[in-house]
Amino acid sequence: MYEQRRKKVSRLVGSIVLPLSIASACAGPPSAEPQRAAKIQQVPADPGPRDAQLEAALGTLSHDGPATPEQLSLYLPIAGDPGASLAARVRYRDGTRWVDAHPLFRVRPEFAAKGPRVDAVFAGVVTGLEPGREYRVEVTVRGPGGHAIRELVARTAPLPRPAGTPTKTIAPGTGAAQIQAVFDSASANDVIVFRNGTYPVDNLTLKRGGTEERPL
Repeated sequence: MYEQRRKKVSRLVGSIVLPLSIASACAGPPSAEPQRAAKIQQVPADPGPRDAQLEAALGTLSHDGPATPEQLSLYLPIAGDPGASLAARVRYRDGTRWVDAHPLFRVRPEFAAKGPRVDAVFAGVVTGLEPGREYRVEVTVRGPGGHAIRELVARTAPLPRPAGTPTKTIAPGTGAAQIQAVFDSASANDVIVFRNGTYPVDNLTLKRGGTEERPL
């Protein structure tokens, strides 16, 4: 059971696309019990009394990055030193009911590997949502002295409309230079189709774009 939970935690960290230093911070300090250091604490349904010190230490809950059709990324800064024993429960409103989501990870700067500066935050992802819907998200952070609550209203991205008739078709085996030339000549309303097959390419860059009404 623990091994399954550990694998689930690893997959979630990957979905957040954290820098190496942040991923290291989530994992905890080097120790003889690294698996224990990576454990995510569950918050009881009754979080206890409000904690004024914890309220002051938590920043504003925000949506981190562009939304996708099925998930929302959460980011909650931590200021000062509210204590080591903190856990963040997440739930969201789906119609008339509350649904529990995966707890947030706590990023600990003191455990980060060498590299860019890491901020003290709670971070995580709410998955399994519906495209183009507005959700009310509630995060309850609990510590030894009580709890604090932060809320957020955010919307998932709608599904893109079906692609139109292809305007540019790329055959299997086409090299990087030819594909890059197609990308560079693309414009709004173009539909580029790659035929099934293998493409020996690398370092392609799409610098063109469209609009919501005339996508690329």
